[in-house]
Amino acid sequence: MTMSLTFSQLFMGALTIGLGTFRGTESYLSFYYETQVGHANHAASKLGADHARAANSNANNNVISSSIMGPRFAVEADNITMDVNAAIACPQWHDPHMQKICAEYMANKPRALAKLLWVRAKQEFLWGTLGKLSSTIDKVTSINALDQVRSGLGGAGDGNVRIRAEDPSMTKDIWAGDSTPTSCSLAQKDALGSEMPGHAFPLLMENLLQGLPQALVATLPQAICGAPSGGGSSSPLKLPQIPSISKDTAKQCGELEDRMYTRMHLPRPGGQDDESQQPTFSSEVAKYVKCSVRSPEKTQRGFGRHTDYSYMDSKSGQITSCTFDREKCESDKLESNTASYLHNIGLPASFSESKLGGTTRAPTDSDWNHADSMRACAYSSAEVNGTIVNISNAVRTVMSFGQSSSSNTLRERHEYQACAKWYFPDGAESEFASVTHDQQPFVAAWKYAMVAGRNGGSL
Repeated sequence: MTMSLTFSQLFMGALTIGLGTFRGTESYLSFYYETQVGHANHAASKLGADHARAANSNANNNVISSSIMGPRFAVEADNITMDVNAAIACPQWHDPHMQKICAEYMANKPRALAKLLWVRAKQEFLWGTLGKLSSTIDKVTSINALDQVRSGLGGAGDGNVRIRAEDPSMTKDIWAGDSTPTSCSLAQKDALGSEMPGHAFPLLMENLLQGLPQALVATLPQAICGAPSGGGSSSPLKLPQIPSISKDTAKQCGELEDRMYTRMHLPRPGGQDDESQQPTFSSEVAKYVKCSVRSPEKTQRGFGRHTDYSYMDSKSGQITSCTFDREKCESDKLESNTASYLHNIGLPASFSESKLGGTTRAPTDSDWNHADSMRACAYSSAEVNGTIVNISNAVRTVMSFGQSSSSNTLRERHEYQACAKWYFPDGAESEFASVTHDQQPFVAAWKYAMVAGRNGGSL
């Protein structure tokens, strides 16, 4: 009897020790799980925070790039205005006042031109340097963030942990969008609201065309950057404020209208000078001629600057009246003359010809606050201590009275995931809610947040 109790007590004691040991393994495994989740959270938050800092750095790069465009617009406008003034004043050799303006132009143009070349070079250098930096900073951010997390684990004696990340910036440029039109529009507003346009006057020479620098700054963003003037849709660039452009336009359209009138009154074949034959126009003239058949009682004469823009077909008796579309002609010629003028002074006539040195950056995906490219996930994994695995298997065998086989579950390497995103705080309650979508890459307010991540493995 005594011996039986002793064996019973021994069995219960062993069972108690086994259960205690098993509880110890459970405590270890709970700590293991929380540790891996913590490592994943730490890595993801580090990635998210550093990407948000990179986004703010990109926003600052955009602001710096925009800040140089305003002075460039102003200096470009001043140089053009000086040239226009000289074109007006210098031919008037009989007018002493105009000759004084011409002399001032000759004396000051080299200095103004040097300033123009400097601001162009500075703008192209900044846009090229900062634009390239903005396109690569996120990749560097990912590498540095993971290196810091991994080195921290080694310093804490937890070198067994393996950290990896799925970060879109490692495989593509997440800031490859082009925000140049917005950048130039913002610079235009700054320039027009300042004293920059026309600053060379009256410091260097008298301005014969007041308001021309401001008018040029209002259109230069379209010429240099392709940005729509006044925030509207892009349209062909026209500068009627430049006297030579306006004069050439009026002269060309006048000549075309004269050619139309001449064709209307040329002698007809056979020597008959009647109006029974339909006139023919060259292709250059024909695109501005509008003809319509009218009844005799409704026929109007005296279209345009000339009279008798009509003819009658002797066979049908129909009267056809023709008009010259001066408005369309001047619109077309104004565009082509503006392009020629800009080429002559070294400016691009269209955005495709522009040389800005680079671009200001926006996120690649248009809906960036909800894009997967602005989200990174970190994964943490580590081997379970071998002693704990052996104890767990031994306890399982005892508790099952030898019926349970060893398990390899704890020997498998499990991953635990956490994700973070970076975003612009444009929610309805945000202080930045009024910032338009296209201007968000110019505001340093980017933040990050942890988001729900899929658990990559569990015990």
